[in-house]
Amino acid sequence: MGRTTHLSKRRAAFEHLAAAGRVLVTGAERGSPAERGGLHEGDIIIWIGLAAEVMSGIGDLQRVLTEERIGEGIEAVVLRGRPEDLTYRRPG
Repeated sequence: MGRTTHLSKRRAAFEHLAAAGRVLVTGAERGSPAERGGLHEGDIIIWIGLAAEVMSGIGDLQRVLTEERIGEGIEAVVLRGRPEDLTYRRPG
């Protein structure tokens, strides 16, 4: 579960991000691919490798996580205090 959030201009500049809009993880259901991949409530998704693009909002995330992608590994960059690389696989 997630929603669009906006980083402060200062945080976006500190993280070298061109835009402030990102996806805030509001929860990861027990046993879900997100939880198994290590995502936690409060993480901020800034990049998804499937589309090799920056996530500026929840709409971007929903557009790349389609049924055709079920079972594929997903590389993501999230902010959790500092950028951290995570990979997880959606169940198929």
